This record gives sequence, C-alpha cells and structure tokens, in this order.
Amino acid sequence: MIVRSFLLSASLLIALTGCGSDQPAPGSRAVPAQTDALPAPADTTPAIPDTLPRVLAWLARGVDFRAAGNEPFWTLEIDFDRSMRFSGLAPLPTVSTGFPRAAAMLREGDATWTGEGPDGRLVVTLSADTCFDTMSGERFDHAVQVTVQLPEGQTRTVDGCGRYLADPRLAGAWELVSMNGEYPDPEAFSTPLPMIALDPAAGRLRGSTGCENLFSDIAVRGSRIRFGVLTRDYSRCFTPGIVRRFANALDERVLSYRVAGDTLWLSADSSQIRLRRIPLRL
Repeated sequence: MIVRSFLLSASLLIALTGCGSDQPAPGSRAVPAQTDALPAPADTTPAIPDTLPRVLAWLARGVDFRAAGNEPFWTLEIDFDRSMRFSGLAPLPTVSTGFPRAAAMLREGDATWTGEGPDGRLVVTLSADTCFDTMSGERFDHAVQVTVQLPEGQTRTVDGCGRYLADPRLAGAWELVSMNGEYPDPEAFSTPLPMIALDPAAGRLRGSTGCENLFSDIAVRGSRIRFGVLTRDYSRCFTPGIVRRFANALDERVLSYRVAGDTLWLSADSSQIRLRRIPLRL
C-alpha cells in the first residue's frame, strides 16, 4: 500500500511538473555548472510528516535508534558510535553510558547491546517484531527490553517499542550530479542521466545507469544507509567510467547520507556522491 501510494504521488508530480512552458527541448540537457549552484528542480519533495522537526533534531544529535515505554514513561536513545542514554519518570533513573557494545547478534534484526557509565549499566535487547505503544497504539518495528543496573546493586527491567531513525526526505528519486568532483557528460548518454529511487519504508532501491537497471535492498540506520548486493540487468551498451564507479560505490556498502533541500549527499572514506531530486521515472 505504501509503495502504491508513493508511485501514485510520483505520477501526479510528474504530470504537474510537465505543464510549465519552461521545459527544455526534447533530447536536450544542460551540463551542470561545476560549482555548488544547481538549477532549481521541480518541487517533488514527498509529503513530510509533522514529526519531521523532532526526527531531524534526534538525527542531529547522532541518535540512530530510539525507543520508549509507559507506566512509568521512559525513553532510550542509542548512538551506535558513541553512547546510550536511558531516562524515565520516577522511580526510573537516568543512565548514560559510553560506546555500546554488541553482546549478542541473533536472527536478522535482533541484537543485545550493553554499555556502562558512572550512573550504571544498560543491557538493551532489540527484537525485530511488530510492537504497539500501549498508550497511543502507534506501530513500531522493534520490541525493546531495557535492563538498568545501578551501582548500588538495584536492577529494573522495562519493555517498550522502538525503531531506527531515518530522514523522511530521503524517499524519492535522485539523479547523479557529481562524484568526487567529477561531473557526468550528458552527451555520453542517449538516455537520462544515472539515477536511483529510494524507498526506505520497503527497504528497496531501484535505479538506472542510463542503459541498465539497478536493484538492491537497503536499510536506513540513523544517518547511514546499508546497501545490499547491487543487481544489474546488464545491457549491451557503453557505460562511462563515472557511472561504473557510481554503481560500484553502492554495491554492498554502508554510506553516510545527508539531505539538504533537493540535494542528497552520500559519502564514505573514498567517495563523495552528490545527487539532486527529480520526478520518479515510471
């Protein structure tokens, strides 16, 4: 249902953006200037939920996973690179720990993490099971159990629901602008420039290099995207070097991402990829 709604919205956007009189001549394409200035794209930003400011604030603090429970109310924030923080209403304590360590990795999506700090020790178990908030009824994709161990020897275990965070603006279609400062030459393509369409909710990527289609699983974890094996339906066509490097950079890689307006940045140690939002090609 989510995918069908997403595609329908994209189709409407394509129809709307095609009504203007400023469209380029068929077959023509302007080469992006090799500066930070980009032509203003059509307004194809997907609908953003009202919770966006809160999600962006959590992501800005480095939070990758967030959970909560009730009776009494508590929250848990995990930055897998730095720390865990548990806080709750009395009688629950506030405990901040250092770097969380994986104590156990069970089936796909299940894990137990531990962390220690001056306030105590946390043992957090994440289970990839559907979970509903006991107060609001909101649906989450992980059940969470937190055991808090205080220095005085007291122990308290609570249960709740949680999810990995993701920027909602990530969903949509993105066209390659540059990679490591190199710009693709539109004259080298008989078809549109390389693009990827991301559907974080379904965990899917599909795209095109301009002459072959791309498919992959994705998992968004906070400010990172884990790309699975990139499947290509190889065509008998010439693929410029920048396109091969672009596809290879996504193949079984974990990349950091950042959305700024209609620009998406993907980065790793050796790659800096810049894309811009476009209408979804059906």
